[in-house]
Amino acid sequence: MHHLSSFCICIYLILLTSSSCKVEPQTEEPFANFEINPSKAFVNDTIHFQNLSENADKFIWYFGDESQSADINPIHIYSDTGVFNVTLVALNSRNEHSISKPIVIMEVEPKLFFSLELIVKGNGTISVNPEKAEYCKGDTVVITAIPQPGYIFKQWEGDIAQEAEIPVTLVIDNDKSICAIFELKLELPFGMVLIESSGKSFQMGQKDISEAEHTVFFSYSYLIDATEVTQKSYKSLLGVEPWLTYTDDYPGGIGDNHPVWFVNWYDAVLYCNARSIIEGLNPVYTYEELFLREKGSAAGVDCELKGLEIHYDRNGYRLPTEAEWEYACRAGTTTTYYWGEETDYETVSKYANYNRDYKGPQTKQVGTLLPNAWGLYDMCGNVVEHVNDAFGDKAYLDSSVTDPIGDIPIYSFGDNWRTNRLRRGGGWRSDITALPSAKRAINLDENRNGNRFVTPQGQNGKYYYERAGFRCVRVIHN
Repeated sequence: MHHLSSFCICIYLILLTSSSCKVEPQTEEPFANFEINPSKAFVNDTIHFQNLSENADKFIWYFGDESQSADINPIHIYSDTGVFNVTLVALNSRNEHSISKPIVIMEVEPKLFFSLELIVKGNGTISVNPEKAEYCKGDTVVITAIPQPGYIFKQWEGDIAQEAEIPVTLVIDNDKSICAIFELKLELPFGMVLIESSGKSFQMGQKDISEAEHTVFFSYSYLIDATEVTQKSYKSLLGVEPWLTYTDDYPGGIGDNHPVWFVNWYDAVLYCNARSIIEGLNPVYTYEELFLREKGSAAGVDCELKGLEIHYDRNGYRLPTEAEWEYACRAGTTTTYYWGEETDYETVSKYANYNRDYKGPQTKQVGTLLPNAWGLYDMCGNVVEHVNDAFGDKAYLDSSVTDPIGDIPIYSFGDNWRTNRLRRGGGWRSDITALPSAKRAINLDENRNGNRFVTPQGQNGKYYYERAGFRCVRVIHN
């Protein structure tokens, strides 16, 4: 019994000793290490420090220039040259370890050669004297902007003052980029307005007024007459007065400053060509034969032109396309009329010479009513205006189009003369429904009265819709 008690006491003591002597796992020593990228650099370069330390949970960086960081992988920029001793201290709960490495910071090497980039916008060139592939610091160069014929120098852009005179002297002290901008030398012909449409677009057409609305883009700008062509101008170029041959009811007005009326599309074409020739321009229209429909008539009085071709690349006068006409008429507006949405006579009659009851006034002298926002008069009312386009399925597409010229024209000559040329703007015998900017007028039966609709009503089955005049455009070719 005594021995058993002694044995139990010994076991108890052994267990008690084992419990009190249990050893906790020990933390390993920290080990500091890092890399520098790059190890040699220039003043104001960004230096990256990659931490490769082990067994550490805290870091202190000393960059050797009285600055420090506690980031794991810091970046640093030195503002002075020299050799700097970078020290990383890696710490944990047991100990710390440090390591130091040098970094060499050098002065930025001066650039010995510089480039001179020359850019031209528009039609012209830049002359440089002396012309070199590279220039040394302190070199002096003389730069001259040279426009092509018909163009002028507008301004400089880039590393040069916009208003610098020509030629300009530069001292090279770094890389430079210089741009010379040239623009068309444009002297506006008397009575014309510049429509700056190049690179612009607008929404052509209007729901419930014309065919599908669609976006039209222009690659060019153009000039357009501020007023409809006058009787004085027409007579001076063609030597005829077709309006004096009119014998029906409700004639237009007669006088030098009244718009020309009672002319067909071909008469307008002859005027455009004559105007081009007298101004030394290249006529846009060519034809094989001029045909006079009435005995004793003359060119410009109800004539026909056979074998007609339109050369849109020429610089002479022509009739406006539908798109050109509507863009100019709208003058930036998107309303039904270029004066807004008002339809009351008091408002409309300030802008348009039209008729409320088909009994009314004759034409007015051009330019006597209010113009649109771009200075164009009588775009709606006075006389319905011939345009260059022909009507057809391609004329209005439910999509975007650039520089449209209408559809293929239909021609037949003689007594059954037919064409599908369009007209715009309404005239002095039109009511308000003919005046919207998007309104189109078309009929396949035409004479110089304007559109003739073939209907069961009216004298001889004919109904006179409008008396027609026109205005001219000239394209500014880039």
